[in-house]
Amino acid sequence: MSYPAVLNDTGPSPYHSPMEAPGSVISTEPPPPITATNGSFYTITTAVFEKQPPDNMRKSNFFHFVLHLADENQAPIEVERGIFKDFHDFYANGQEYRNGLVYTLNCLFRDGTRKEQELCVRLIDSSTKQLIPYEGTCKNPDFRRVLLTHELICSRCLEHRSCGNKNDTPSDPVIIDRYVYITHVHKQIGIVKRIQNSKQRTH
Repeated sequence: MSYPAVLNDTGPSPYHSPMEAPGSVISTEPPPPITATNGSFYTITTAVFEKQPPDNMRKSNFFHFVLHLADENQAPIEVERGIFKDFHDFYANGQEYRNGLVYTLNCLFRDGTRKEQELCVRLIDSSTKQLIPYEGTCKNPDFRRVLLTHELICSRCLEHRSCGNKNDTPSDPVIIDRYVYITHVHKQIGIVKRIQNSKQRTH
């Protein structure tokens, strides 16, 4: 089974706490934070899944999840606005990892400080705890990714025409209350199918 992992950096470093159950926390070594006069760090330290993606993601092209963000003191971080920034593609150990969506969030910290933060969402294999590489055969380089957004795969959006589905599966995060947001992601069905079939053969 595959799950999304949420990190507040975009480097190819390994995961420290892969998610295995609802409510688990995923974190990684954060980038150098900005230190306030009171000694607090302004950075996202943890991301808790308030709502998990479905267990069987093959039933739908898109999946979504809800996150609760916190700082180093586990104080909730309010997300005022979020936008999809870019895809995260990189090579590591000779392997192509076109797996990652980077979001820019306008965050409000407990002391009233506002700071822009970046969050990277990637797909991992829950059985091996490893990042899933792209192993598809699509010839279009824009589609050679594990995770995609609606606007990339929608012909109407690509042509800047009106799209009735854009509001149902937006590329930008949707703020649903003070401390959580929801994101809609399209995964490559062949990749998820390969992972799930491989896991079934090992049992």
